Amino acid sequence: MITNILLPHIILWIFTFITAVLTVCLVWPRKKMVGGGLILGYSLGVAEWTLAGIFEAVVIDPQVKVLLAKIEYIGFVLAVPFAFLFVTRYLSTQKLNLAGSVSVFIIPVITLAMAWTNDAHHLLWSSFEPGNQALNILIYNHGPWFYVNAAYIYLLVLLSVGQLVWAYFSNQHIFRGQLLALLGAFVFPLISCTTYILGIVPVPGMDTTALGFALGGLTIAFAIFRLRFMDLLPIARQKVFESMPDGVIVLDKQNRIVDINPAAQHFMLIDPRDAIGQPVMDILPKVLAGLFDPTGRNIASYEILAPDQKTQVNVYATPLSAKGREAPGTLITLQDITARKKTEIKLQESNIQLQKEIQQIEMLQESLRAQAVRDPLTGLYNRRYLEETLEREVSRAMRTQTSVSVMMIDFDNFKEVNDHFSHQVGDQALQTFGEILKKTSRREDIACRYGGDEFLMILPDVYP
Repeated sequence: MITNILLPHIILWIFTFITAVLTVCLVWPRKKMVGGGLILGYSLGVAEWTLAGIFEAVVIDPQVKVLLAKIEYIGFVLAVPFAFLFVTRYLSTQKLNLAGSVSVFIIPVITLAMAWTNDAHHLLWSSFEPGNQALNILIYNHGPWFYVNAAYIYLLVLLSVGQLVWAYFSNQHIFRGQLLALLGAFVFPLISCTTYILGIVPVPGMDTTALGFALGGLTIAFAIFRLRFMDLLPIARQKVFESMPDGVIVLDKQNRIVDINPAAQHFMLIDPRDAIGQPVMDILPKVLAGLFDPTGRNIASYEILAPDQKTQVNVYATPLSAKGREAPGTLITLQDITARKKTEIKLQESNIQLQKEIQQIEMLQESLRAQAVRDPLTGLYNRRYLEETLEREVSRAMRTQTSVSVMMIDFDNFKEVNDHFSHQVGDQALQTFGEILKKTSRREDIACRYGGDEFLMILPDVYP
């Protein structure tokens, strides 16, 4: 037989079971994340415990109630160790030690064995007696092992709360909402368990622990929905944030500094105790003056000289993502580009030097080309250039139906000049004649030394 399921304490059990199932559904997609399996174990434990608690509350037969209480203990004794391990993993950057993790379950397993063998020793429950008949309550009188297990559970809860409180004050503002939610998930059950053990309950024997676990489950659900709980581990994030070589400054919507890592503190020469919560333009008015355009909008990227007047810093401003909503703030990244700037300067200097060398090479090439087609004595074109140019000019004349003339000039008896006045005088005579040809010829005319004392003129557009 069963009693009326609409009794207040039964409704409380049902509500707690629903919140536990909701938590399981929310955690299940995240079970492969860091700590996901542990928080899932906690949620399943609470769900099993509360489901058995519902049946224990509605059945009337005392023997069946005791059997269901033993089944309740499966989830009850395992939930808190899973929660403790989750907090330890959540606040750590390293995996949990297997032996240490297993040892956490030693007392719970012993307690579970005590529950199922209680008829032989009565160490967990010393006796049972009827309670409020209208509410169908069976009073479980506790034996010594119950208090041993309770002390152990309190120890795990207090260690978890201590870790969370430490993390709250040592962590930056961004993840404090998550930590507060976790604190609530432990504090609410802690209060409800304490009131139950001390007998501060509306009706003797009524188990009010479910209320604390229901409120704790709601805080976890809220943290997953609203605070991106389990998306990023605070301590792991903090380690990465603090060890980044690039400076990072986090601003809220009012451009107040929310967080700043050691690299940014070093670059900007500021103390975070003076900066957190202050408008960024009050703390770094000159350095970050280029962050906003005249309309107040963020500028994506620019370069500055850090306050030490030595470090070149590239400043990136990126809106924080908000999944379609207004950006909740701005992420400023400060990258030390001093080495890059020095390299760029060296590259620019090397490029300038290379350009000079290229110009010198081009000038040398031009000089060599000129030497290859010029007669070194007279400065006129040589026979090689004559052959190339004559063929080209004849082809042009034929193509354009114009004329081209060739004039041959020869010094008579030039050999006698060399013989009577020396080769030096002969060379001077050839040089002088070459200058005369250069001065008296047109721009399009081509004067060449054909060889020895022979000269040849190519005259485009001149008829014979």
